[in-house]
Amino acid sequence: MTRVAQRSFMDEFEILLARTWESPGNKLSTSYVRKTREAISSIRELYTFKIKMPSKINYRYKKNRAGYLASFGERHAYLPYYQLREINEKFSAKIPRPNNGELTLTLLGGAAAVEVFGVLHFFNEKTQAIRKLNLVTIEKVNEWDEVRRLYISSLLKDFFRKVSIKEIKIDADLRQPCARSFAEQHAALINTDILLCYNILNENEVSEQQPIINNLRYILLQNTKPLLIMLMEPSPDKSIARVRPFKTYLASISEILQDDIQTYQFDDSPLQITMNGSPGDLNTRLFSSQPGGAPNPVFYNNIKRIAVSAVKKPDERLPIDAIFQQVKDLRHKERGYFARRRTTGAQMDFFAQLGSA
Repeated sequence: MTRVAQRSFMDEFEILLARTWESPGNKLSTSYVRKTREAISSIRELYTFKIKMPSKINYRYKKNRAGYLASFGERHAYLPYYQLREINEKFSAKIPRPNNGELTLTLLGGAAAVEVFGVLHFFNEKTQAIRKLNLVTIEKVNEWDEVRRLYISSLLKDFFRKVSIKEIKIDADLRQPCARSFAEQHAALINTDILLCYNILNENEVSEQQPIINNLRYILLQNTKPLLIMLMEPSPDKSIARVRPFKTYLASISEILQDDIQTYQFDDSPLQITMNGSPGDLNTRLFSSQPGGAPNPVFYNNIKRIAVSAVKKPDERLPIDAIFQQVKDLRHKERGYFARRRTTGAQMDFFAQLGSA
C-alpha cells in the first residue's frame, strides 16, 4: 500500500486538480499550472492574514477550490493517519474497530473529504480492516460536491480497491441550528465510530462559535456506541481561544487521550510529501522557481496543529473527580484560563457554565 501511494498519489492528485479546473485531458498544462500557483498564493493570503474569514471564501469559483486543494489537500489527506497512529501508540484499545469490516466516519465540513485517505490508510495499511466505509459528510457548500465525488470514485478507489464507500451527505451550516438536518440522518449519526473535526472552529467568527459547539454537542449526545473524537485546528496562537470551549466540554463528557500542539513532518515514510525536482513532478511544477515568473509559492512538507482526541462512551458520565482533574490539567496547560473558585458551590458553578447542570 505504501509503495503504491508514494509512487502515484501525486499523479492521482493532479487529476483531481485538473478536473477542478475543468482542464482537458485531466492534466495541468503550463497555463493551468500558472493559474494554480496564483490560486495557491491567493488562498494562503486569505488564510494567513485573515483578509476575510475562511468561512466567507466563495468556493463557487474554481480558482478558490483549486487553490485550497493545492495548498492544503495533500497534507490534510495524511493528517488523520498521523493522528490515529499517535493515538494507537498509547491508547490502541480506544480506537474503534470495524464491525465485520464496516466503519462509519462522520466528517464535519466535508469539502473535498481528502482526510478520508488518511483514515483508510491507517486501518488498511497492513490488513483489509475496512471493507465498507459509511462516510457522513456535513457541508454547507454544494460547490464541493463534484470534487468530492471525483475524489471518492477515482483517487480513493484507485488506492483502496476493495473498499466500498457509501457517502451520506448532510447539507448543513454549522453556524446555524442543524437539529432538523441531523434528525433526517439520525441512523447514520448515532452509529458514528469516528467524528472528525478538522478546521471547523478556526474558520469562523468568534460570534459564530456557540452555534457550532451546540451542533457538535448534539451529535455527540446522539451516538449509541463508543465514539472517537478527533479534532485539529491550525496556528495555536490564532485558534486556541476558539478551541478552548469545545475542549472544556469534551473534558466533561469524555476521556481526553491527546491534547497537543505540535508540528507534523511529512518528509518521512510511510507517507511522504516531497518536491523531488523531476520536471514532471507536480509539486516541482507548482512550487519551484520559474524563470521570469511571479514569485513561487513556498513548498511546505510540515504543518503545525492543535491536536485533540477523546473517547466518549454513550450514556456514561465520567466520575466528577476525573472531570475536574481533566479541567485542572487544561487550566494548568493554558496558564490559568479557568479561574480558581474557592466557594463551596464551585462544582455546580462549573457545570452550570457547561450547560450540563
